[in-house]
Amino acid sequence: MSRVSREWNAHERRPTVVLAPGERCGGKRQYHRFIMPDIIGLGLDSTDIDRVEEVLERWGDRFMTRVFTPGEIAYCQRRHRPAIHFAGRFAAKEATMKALGTGHTQNVLWRDVEVVRLGGPPSIVLHGGARRRFDALGGGRTLLTITHSETVALAQVLLLGR
Repeated sequence: MSRVSREWNAHERRPTVVLAPGERCGGKRQYHRFIMPDIIGLGLDSTDIDRVEEVLERWGDRFMTRVFTPGEIAYCQRRHRPAIHFAGRFAAKEATMKALGTGHTQNVLWRDVEVVRLGGPPSIVLHGGARRRFDALGGGRTLLTITHSETVALAQVLLLGR
C-alpha cells in the first residue's frame, strides 16, 4: 500500500510516493522510490598488485600473519598467482575501514576485517573493534565486490543499516 512520505521532490515541489517492493505506481505525475535499508558507509580502495607482490617477497609470513587471517592466507596461497588475491583482500580491508569511518586504528585492526568465500561471491566478516564499530553505526549487513586487472585490485564495500 502506498503512502506519501515527508520527502519532497526538489524539482517539482511534490511529495514522493513510497512504494513497497513490487508495488506499481499509479498516475502519471507521481514519483516513487523503493524502500531500502539505509546506507551507513561506503568504501572504495585500489591496491597495486606488484606492490603487494614485492611486500610478500620481502616480508613473507611476517606480513601475511599481521594483515590476513589464517583462512585468507590459505585461500590466497591455493591460487595460481597469490599476490592478486592478497591485493584484492587488502583493498577490501582498506575499503571496509573507510566505510566504517575509522581507517586503520588501534581499535580496528587488519585481522578484524575478514574476506570469506562461502560458495558464492566474497563477503565481509567483522571481528573485534570492527564489529563493535559496525554495531554502533546500526549496521545490518555488508556488500563487497572485488575486481582486478593485470596491475590493480579494486574493492568496494557498502555497509547497510538494519
